[in-house]
Amino acid sequence: MSKPVTDTTSETLTISELLERSAQTGIELQCDDGSFPQHETSYYDDRQLPVRATSQWLRIFVEAYSISGDTKYLHHANEAASYLISDAVRPHGYTFHCRNSSGKDKCNGVYGQAMPVWALTTAAEYLNRNELYDVAEDVAMCHPYDDYLSLWHRVEITGDVLTIDRTLNHQLAFAGAISTIDTKKCQRSVIDFLDNLESMLAPRSDGIIRHFARTPFIHKKSTNIRHKVAILRNRVLFEAYRYLPSARNKEISYQAANLFWLAYLKKQFPGHEFWDTEMVNRITEIVQTNKFHTDVKQTDMAFTASPTGFYIAVALGIFNEDYQNAARWITEQLNRTFKLDTESLIADVSDHVKMTSNICYLAEFSDMDLEVTVAK
Repeated sequence: MSKPVTDTTSETLTISELLERSAQTGIELQCDDGSFPQHETSYYDDRQLPVRATSQWLRIFVEAYSISGDTKYLHHANEAASYLISDAVRPHGYTFHCRNSSGKDKCNGVYGQAMPVWALTTAAEYLNRNELYDVAEDVAMCHPYDDYLSLWHRVEITGDVLTIDRTLNHQLAFAGAISTIDTKKCQRSVIDFLDNLESMLAPRSDGIIRHFARTPFIHKKSTNIRHKVAILRNRVLFEAYRYLPSARNKEISYQAANLFWLAYLKKQFPGHEFWDTEMVNRITEIVQTNKFHTDVKQTDMAFTASPTGFYIAVALGIFNEDYQNAARWITEQLNRTFKLDTESLIADVSDHVKMTSNICYLAEFSDMDLEVTVAK
């Protein structure tokens, strides 16, 4: 239960209470078709469809039911899950239709697919709906894994196989999502991905993770000219972006997301040798410095366009069991972008539906009884 505090302008809540409070908000926001409306465009001005927001709300409803046992959350979870597996979302029976943006794929790389796969595999167990797991598995299995690069290809909603997704946080999220699928192909590919992750991460000297995966200049095993050119272009950009201040700022913004998915993968594969490397120490230690805290606040994405505080808190909990600093990051995220009343918790930003759904990442926090103080 919440503990009363003498300051009436704030309230102390546990992580589990935060999740349930946000689920209560979600009930009021859900559309009749089970989806959740999202701001028309993303941070990158892509016209977004409701897939990601609905996936994150599904994850919240399932966690709220797990915490409270209140079956009303199952009803709303079922509605969200039914929307995600509908023909409207997978119009060709392949990947989820995530965005409409001129010159860009409609699947939103492998990241667009990671979120519904992650939500559906979790929901399948609680809702006792095997078809949710089956859809997630179908989507995961249709993505070719390049054994030479240790990266997944993008797959368009029509089923067309595109070039690899070069964005590292996309690959980490997809690996985390399909690690929940118990097939030999998925498990083998994720383990191979982890086996080769140290060479692909190639962080800066201070521990900031690069935005693109480091690939070789030449793909020696591909006969597809388009794929060969894409790999060469990626490596050239990887090297060139090393010297661009704007690239470094972007990488600072994404450090939190990268660490969240790395933490999730550690949770899934705790015995993998990658977690004992010096590189992991370097990329986690940087977020505990005052300089990083100052630098990340100066970026455009931190806290308002991305749940920076939630991501880092989960990572600190899993990698370092540092719950004191984790609580500070959660508190900062909440006080910067959320408002609290007696019944609900909702983001106070332009895309409030999506930002509020980002509470779903706290479902992976190690200590559900951790208390944080939230301003009203």
